[in-house]
Parts: sequence; structure tokens; C-alpha cells
Amino acid sequence: MWSAWISDDAVKTPEVVLELNGDKEFNLIQLREDIRLGLRVEGLAIDAFVDGQWKEIAKAESIGSCHLWR
Repeated sequence: MWSAWISDDAVKTPEVVLELNGDKEFNLIQLREDIRLGLRVEGLAIDAFVDGQWKEIAKAESIGSCHLWR
């Protein structure tokens, strides 16, 4: 199955929020960019709600075809 979230071209600072039910533990985040549309991401940050507050857990200047964070 393939799915993607793509912002409108006019949106210069898009945001995606994933709300997961209950506590989740993970050790890998994978983001992929649909490069058929060109390289569109010029910077990103991944935040997690940890111990009652938002914390930046990863950042990058691009995604490309696949980017992994541990």
C-alpha cells in the first residue's frame, strides 16, 4: 500500500501532527519524499511529546528518497 501527505505549493511551512493512542516506544523514524515531484523539503524538525512537554528529537535539511533517524 502506498500513501503520501503532500502540502499545497502555496504553503511554505507545512506541519503534520500524528496523534498515537497511548504511550508508544520506538527507535527508528523513517521519512521518504516522493522525488517524482522533485526535492521539495528544505528543512524539517521532528518533535515528540516527552514527559509532558514537546522535545525536538531530530532535524535535517532534506529528506530525499529515504531518511532514517535512530
